[in-house]
Amino acid sequence: CDVTNNIYGAKWTKLIANSMTMGPRGLLGLTNGEASELPGMFDLAAKIGRESLAVGTALGHRMEPIFGLRADEFAGSNDENLMTAVKALLGHVGSQSRTAPIHDHIKGRRSEMEFISGVVSRKGKELGIPTPCNDAVVEIDRQINKGLLRMDPSNFALLKSRIEAAE
Repeated sequence: CDVTNNIYGAKWTKLIANSMTMGPRGLLGLTNGEASELPGMFDLAAKIGRESLAVGTALGHRMEPIFGLRADEFAGSNDENLMTAVKALLGHVGSQSRTAPIHDHIKGRRSEMEFISGVVSRKGKELGIPTPCNDAVVEIDRQINKGLLRMDPSNFALLKSRIEAAE
């Protein structure tokens, strides 16, 4: 267990990792392994991570080491470092597992994406930082929460189309 005095930085670093994995995967109902096989999933995760990192950095949070990456590697992240973090996280939880939002949706509970990608979106708006990927995750997650959409692999195409329309 690592000890830090940088609690907010550690929390934001974890939020970045969660936004990259839980966000897009939580809309699909697939296992982590199945979702990883979708063409463009890792690219989308990197875009989400860049948005979340930009907002956290603008808020003044210093990133902490996570999933085998030093803080300086994660804070200066390129797509390769972000993908290393995602793959390490997925390696820890396993390819047959499903993200927490999927379990929430199955049990009829609101998912926590409003408190992950939703925070990135809100803070991004306050700071004038565009967050189209996190915005789209939150929008589709809300529709699932309201029963207007079901978790389904087809939501991946919907997610990508909403992001493209916003960019």
